[in-house]
Amino acid sequence: MTAPHTRAGCALEATRRRSGATTSTASRTRTRGPPTGRPLTGSITTRAGRRLAGRLVYDLDESETTETLDAPFRGADYTIPIGLIASIAPVGREERGAQRARVTLHDGEELQLERTGDLGEGNAGMLIFVDGGERPEYVQWTDVEQVDFDRPPVMYPPLGGR
Repeated sequence: MTAPHTRAGCALEATRRRSGATTSTASRTRTRGPPTGRPLTGSITTRAGRRLAGRLVYDLDESETTETLDAPFRGADYTIPIGLIASIAPVGREERGAQRARVTLHDGEELQLERTGDLGEGNAGMLIFVDGGERPEYVQWTDVEQVDFDRPPVMYPPLGGR
């Protein structure tokens, strides 16, 4: 059983696991050629209220808009290009102990995903190159209140332009 989602010319598909084996994780299909990844930019707000803006490296290994956020929900593994994500709130102050993280897409859709995978304790944290600096600041994932990603100028060609 699959749960398809279409965003800006990119079809996302999450596949349920059956009998403990994953039939497939997730797939992306594009309308024309591979998209060009652009550096991730945006801001991070820490639990202490500090805001850092600049070029971002998510989980110490995702640095481009075409790289993906991988997280499950009710047995389905979601793989979402980060360029489609507007914000990630791992857990709000009033929601500590919550089992889900809020992921908001640039089109306004809000997903509640499980706090595992790229949203869980195994997340290695964030690097922020503030104001184009050469040396990044490091923020532990447990200190992140919210990540806001800038919208990429054009990530996928429009559907009508095939």
